[in-house]
Amino acid sequence: PPSFFLAAMVTLVCVASAAVLFVVARRPRAQRDRRRSIGMYHCCRSIARVGIECHTSYSKCCECLGGNACHAPFGKYVLLSGAFNFPAVTCAAFSFVGPDVRECTAAPLPTLCGVDVALGLAHFGAACYLQRRLLAAISAAHGPAGWKGIAPKELKRQANGVIMFDHGFRLYICVFVGSFALQCVGFTWINACDPDSQLPWAATILLAMFGLVAVGFFCLWFMALECGACLDNLAEDVMCEAHAAEHALARAPMAGASWARQMGSYPGHAAEETEPLFRL
Repeated sequence: PPSFFLAAMVTLVCVASAAVLFVVARRPRAQRDRRRSIGMYHCCRSIARVGIECHTSYSKCCECLGGNACHAPFGKYVLLSGAFNFPAVTCAAFSFVGPDVRECTAAPLPTLCGVDVALGLAHFGAACYLQRRLLAAISAAHGPAGWKGIAPKELKRQANGVIMFDHGFRLYICVFVGSFALQCVGFTWINACDPDSQLPWAATILLAMFGLVAVGFFCLWFMALECGACLDNLAEDVMCEAHAAEHALARAPMAGASWARQMGSYPGHAAEETEPLFRL
């Protein structure tokens, strides 16, 4: 009967599992630890290899696009903006000329697709604009190549100046918030029209995801700058303490000689000729 075969299969699986557990338990602990360590080593090496390959590919892309555009501050944000917005612009443009979208009367879906084309280009243009403004501020303070090796504290100060006092960035904030709100409303418009093509969905999803990713990028970027500034301040405090200790050790023989003259250990030196214990 089927139930008999089912019970036999379950019993066989249980017996095989028990046998495997018994063999593993009988294996010496040192051998198990060695196998586990080897497995972790191979896993970490594979992850490192993938990271190296990704970094190599990223460097090659930067060389094709221009090194400053990638390695300068906000370079990764420019690439991120292009990765989201260019596909969104392409999908929105093809959707705008599609007959299933232009014939929709239930919702202003053609308007949404046309505005998405403009918004995608505006997002990428704003990313390039922010990078150029930040590089201009750094160049004015530290020279044309001042961004190469700039301290996180100084980079944070320059970025805060651009964000707080640049009128173009203030205008883009309004466009950014309006773009995200429009994409949230656009989902209901696409659902109302129900076009045959999936390109309107792709364009709207990409622009909405870009809004979330951009906010996350800025938060992580400023957190990294803050951590770097804290580490720089800590390093400066440690260096100051080290220099103070070195200065004290260098002055120690002079202090000992002054104490000896004051106590009369050196013949021919009066007490009024003594020097202070430490020279500041």
